Amino acid sequence: MTQLRKVLFALYEKLPAAWRDRVLASWMRSPVRRTMRRRQADRLKAVKREAIAQFGRFGAAELGDMLRGRGIRQGDIVFVQCSFNDLHTLQATPLELLKVLQDLVGPAGTLLMPAYTNGESSMARPFRPESDPTYTGILSEVFRRAEGVIRSLHPRHSICGSGPEAAGILAGHESCPRADGPDSPFDKLRRLPNAKILTLGLPPGHFSFLHWVEDFEPEKLPFRLYREAPVTSAVRMPDGRTLAVPDWHVKSDVAARLSLEPVATQLSAEACNFSYYKGVALGIYAMPILARELLSLRDRGTIHYS
Repeated sequence: MTQLRKVLFALYEKLPAAWRDRVLASWMRSPVRRTMRRRQADRLKAVKREAIAQFGRFGAAELGDMLRGRGIRQGDIVFVQCSFNDLHTLQATPLELLKVLQDLVGPAGTLLMPAYTNGESSMARPFRPESDPTYTGILSEVFRRAEGVIRSLHPRHSICGSGPEAAGILAGHESCPRADGPDSPFDKLRRLPNAKILTLGLPPGHFSFLHWVEDFEPEKLPFRLYREAPVTSAVRMPDGRTLAVPDWHVKSDVAARLSLEPVATQLSAEACNFSYYKGVALGIYAMPILARELLSLRDRGTIHYS
């Protein structure tokens, strides 16, 4: 199935751009995709039942105490990625989980989450940061709508944040030559000694900071990731102007070769503190150390695509 997927994506990549859009739209509406999603939901329910039977349930406050014991401190800058459906034994609402995370970093800390969109914004339908939802999970969407949260202005890879460092980290994202490269929020975060990634319900190595490796020095990657030309997206600016933003997309046939294990297994304990708590996967990554190790792996020819 994996090999067939690679072949299909390679064929898809050779299609003209207009045809690719039609094929993707047809797939999104197809009965096959709906059937696959139903089966995935059924599998998830079965896994959840088994996890609860084995470990029982625990609440948001207990999760907060555990994360505090594992190194999340008041005043930290924390980029959170969460698969809420995979928090099988956590008995909490997204709002309760968000409150725990806000309390963890405290008023002196900064909380950040992905607020990515589908990247299909154009001059006719520009990205509207104040209202367009994100596909990156219910926790991210609840955070996006929370009081005091701001959002960067990149049409595809926007990030939301709150706290004293959020404005500086998110500023100018729409002007970056590449979404996650030099001067992007990720690039700023990797320079901050107290910046961390927290993953909840995700396997080792599942974090968006890998996009920084793609975008930071693309000429040093072991093979070409991107299409020949950028896509022009658009964002509606706070002053009402519509700004065109060139955006580089990874080729579909490359994206089909995503392979996180070779990277995840080579990270040091200083870069990656990964564990399970009552059946829930938890990862804490020190961003400055992680950045150095990812670049070192890249220079040895190992990235997150095979």
